[in-house]
Amino acid sequence: MVKRWLWLTVILLIPGMIYAAMGKISGTVKDAETGAPLAGVNIVVEGTTLGAATGEDGSYVILDVPPGIYSLQASYIGYAQVTMTNVRVTSGLTTEANFQMKKEAIRGETVTVVAERPIIEKSATNEVRVVRSEDILNLPVRTFTGIVSNQTGVVSVGEDIHVRGGRAGEVGFYVDGVYVNNPYDMSRGGDLSATAYEEVSYQAGGFNAEFGTASSGIVNTTTKTGGEKWNFQAEYVTDGFLNGWGDIFDQGDGVLNTYSYGYNQMNASMGGPLTNRIRLFLNAEKMDVGAARAAAGKHGQAVYDEEGKIVDIKMVRGPIEDNEENRYSAVGNLLFDFKPFRVRVGGSYYKSAYRLYAHQYSLVNSSHQPQEEQETITGHARLSGTLGPKTVLNFQLSYFNDKVVRYDPVLGEDYRYYGLRYMPKDGERLILDTLYVYNEDSTEIINTIYHDTIIWTDTSWVHPAAEKMTSNGTNPPADYNLMAFFPEGHWYDAYLRTYSYYYMLTGSILHQTGNHELKTGFEYRMNNIRRFTIIAPSRLASSLMKYDPQLGEDGYYNYSWDQLTDADYRAAYADNMGWDVSGFNDLPDDHRDGAREPVIASAYLQDKIELSDMILNAGVRYDYYYSGHKTFYDPENIVIDQSGDIAERVYASLDDDGNKVYKSSIPTEYDPIGLPQLKEPDGMNYFSPRLGFAFPVTDRTVFHAQYGKFIQPPNLQDVFISYARFASNLSQGNFTESGNPELKPVEVTSYEIGFKQVLGGNASFDLTMFYKQLNNYVQERNIYATPTVYATFVNGDFGTVKGFSFAYNLRRTRNMRMSLNYTLQWAAGTGSTSDGQYKIVWQGGNFPTYVAPLDFDQRHTGSVNLDYRTGNKDIIKNFGVNALLTFGSGRRYTPTVVVSEVFPPTSNTPVAAINSGTMPWTFQTDVSIDKSFYLGGKTQLTTYLSIINLFNRDNVRDVYSGTGNPDDDGYLVTPAGQALADTDLKVKAYKARLSNPFNYENARQVRLGVRLNFTAGR
Repeated sequence: MVKRWLWLTVILLIPGMIYAAMGKISGTVKDAETGAPLAGVNIVVEGTTLGAATGEDGSYVILDVPPGIYSLQASYIGYAQVTMTNVRVTSGLTTEANFQMKKEAIRGETVTVVAERPIIEKSATNEVRVVRSEDILNLPVRTFTGIVSNQTGVVSVGEDIHVRGGRAGEVGFYVDGVYVNNPYDMSRGGDLSATAYEEVSYQAGGFNAEFGTASSGIVNTTTKTGGEKWNFQAEYVTDGFLNGWGDIFDQGDGVLNTYSYGYNQMNASMGGPLTNRIRLFLNAEKMDVGAARAAAGKHGQAVYDEEGKIVDIKMVRGPIEDNEENRYSAVGNLLFDFKPFRVRVGGSYYKSAYRLYAHQYSLVNSSHQPQEEQETITGHARLSGTLGPKTVLNFQLSYFNDKVVRYDPVLGEDYRYYGLRYMPKDGERLILDTLYVYNEDSTEIINTIYHDTIIWTDTSWVHPAAEKMTSNGTNPPADYNLMAFFPEGHWYDAYLRTYSYYYMLTGSILHQTGNHELKTGFEYRMNNIRRFTIIAPSRLASSLMKYDPQLGEDGYYNYSWDQLTDADYRAAYADNMGWDVSGFNDLPDDHRDGAREPVIASAYLQDKIELSDMILNAGVRYDYYYSGHKTFYDPENIVIDQSGDIAERVYASLDDDGNKVYKSSIPTEYDPIGLPQLKEPDGMNYFSPRLGFAFPVTDRTVFHAQYGKFIQPPNLQDVFISYARFASNLSQGNFTESGNPELKPVEVTSYEIGFKQVLGGNASFDLTMFYKQLNNYVQERNIYATPTVYATFVNGDFGTVKGFSFAYNLRRTRNMRMSLNYTLQWAAGTGSTSDGQYKIVWQGGNFPTYVAPLDFDQRHTGSVNLDYRTGNKDIIKNFGVNALLTFGSGRRYTPTVVVSEVFPPTSNTPVAAINSGTMPWTFQTDVSIDKSFYLGGKTQLTTYLSIINLFNRDNVRDVYSGTGNPDDDGYLVTPAGQALADTDLKVKAYKARLSNPFNYENARQVRLGVRLNFTAGR
């Protein structure tokens, strides 16, 4: 195994070294009077060591330029020096900068020209959208999800992003070349302040061969780098002015139905040169929100009488209690520019603590809503340099570490105490009576029997809900007079801990030869994933009390958690991977329930040919996936040993037909040797061709087309099994979902064609049509095995996605800039999530064999962004307004018969085709108004007011399948519903249960911000 990896590493190292988010500048230099090309002109990127000299045809190329805004300087003997400012470089694209030079009339003469941002990107062969730092600052919504979800092809459902009909988790997120998807569940790890972004580049499929492990889209974020001069920026944003910074849960009807949610955000950044060759950038942010879920809908609020009894339930708007969030983030980098090599060292830190909204807890027991804490650390060291004027070498070593813990915030992280009423301390043995047992002739005492008891002197733990508990391990039950809202004291009876990290080495060599930009590279990522969950920890307390207390060296009796056995933890449904079954002790990585270490590797070769009338991107990518998780010798015949564990070895015997079967965990007369029940998984190899074209018919019209195969390893939470939990499930007969270590990657075949057109001198549009074929998607199926059937994940779902996207951009004209994005698409498949068919698996039934609209199928999606800005010479100086309108048609649901969603049946009966129902359209308008003041020199103070959901629309996120409404399941008008809710309080409680804040998008929020920016020097 080790030799295999050594050989693979050697093979991958041959092509070259790293992907890094860099751009390119190219162009020509000509004599302004004759139009003749000028050879030998020096082109320098000011403030860097980057540059080039023109060839005989007057052309030049500058490779490996970090994204940002630069000034280019062209100098040539006998000609006036030309400085071109405002040259914008974008990752992965070519920026064209052409010079016209005049002969020098005055010695030392310098000509300055300002480059205009290109209206269309001629070098892009697929749909690429870039949002730059100056645009991000002006947006009313600057969250990462908000920035990305406004692009074409994106459907956002909460924090989940679906690109061109793909499932959640199919988007690859990169920050400074570091892949920041959590390897276990593919969620995006951590977050950074939007003020640290240099640009966010978004590709909706069709990306080059250098990108992989994503089947739907790529979002590549580049953070800022220190500039030529020191720059300092600080910002504070709050909504506290709406209630005078008072108690956010005592606002009545708010201000025009607008509330403070306790939002306070502070960030600061600095960047500049430490020396002529070293630059620094740092950014930090702190955010506190008293009520993070600002739902547009109403929620229940209990009304008590003087005796503390609930007498009424009011439906109110505004902040929801025990829903706070606190987060901290920091990012920084150092750039060492030692021509011809540059070294960039950077990293980020993110820590958050937030409450997960759980609707059953919300009415009277919100303090026990689970708390989740996340800590994400990334780091990278990048070496780049030139091997001659047209060859660039890049390496990058990256590190990603993501930790998530979830627990009851009242009871803390030691889940063993969750079900313990009290822990007695320092018991003393009290002998109440003594019985002597004599021999037959009563001459000798042969035994002494004590009738005794333990007298406890103290307690080391008293449960906060001890008075409400009837015994150890009993959680106060749901209150059915309040329609199963949990009563005060009911704790969150579960615990989760996930630690994931990886090391990644990436590299590339890029060489420009004539019109060919050749690039080859590789990626090697070694993951380490540990996870522990226990979903009934209260059982541990009752298990402990079955044992006798232990006598310590101090002479006192005490209970010890060490008395619990593995069987006790299994009975509490512990699920361990990387820790032992108790969750408190690490297991070695080579233990079968040790940490999982999957490997993902790739190599690619591509050629970008840039001609005057055609740009061709051709490449091929090799992907290797190794799950690092042992598989069963025979998945349909699982052998459990005598201790209840998965047997290490299995032994054969002959069945009635004389066939050899492995069903014994102990040696048999037929087979005394046996074989291992678990075996190493096979690595999987895939080759994916990529081909893209761009045809600049004129300098105003560009056609583009793309074809590609895309591979993404399966979501590892569908792959991994805890063997201890799996054995318990099989022996206990529980219906569970088990991972499948033999899952294959999903495969997507993508086609895209479109064109870009310049309109006039300041506008353009881009129309792109796309089609995707989805194969090998993951679904859930039963395996009819011995000793019992079990459900696992298999490759079986499929689907198709088709549609077109339209983007219109108006460059700033008479102070106004505008962008419009619209997507029309049909997303269909046999399943929307890997576990979407679990009820069929559980209860039996027919699996879909034809495609139907997916849950996140949204026929129409779009956004319009208007940005109006004035300058120093306008009547109202340095004033700006940014308005963002987003809209979308309703997503899909399956209409069913009316049932109680509060007390739902085991399955619903559809009354129409799968996902034939459509939720309501959504419309949201966000506005930001700002005014800047110059305080002398280069110090700028900007104040702004941001309004999210200006018109306070109740946009719907989810509905009840019986009615299609977000707050009514239709059950109360049925005879059964009227019998259930036979009092006014029960009716109100039922309606409160239906009023789930997650059925709505955000309510109106108003925030006031102030930003100070200072640049040193002239």
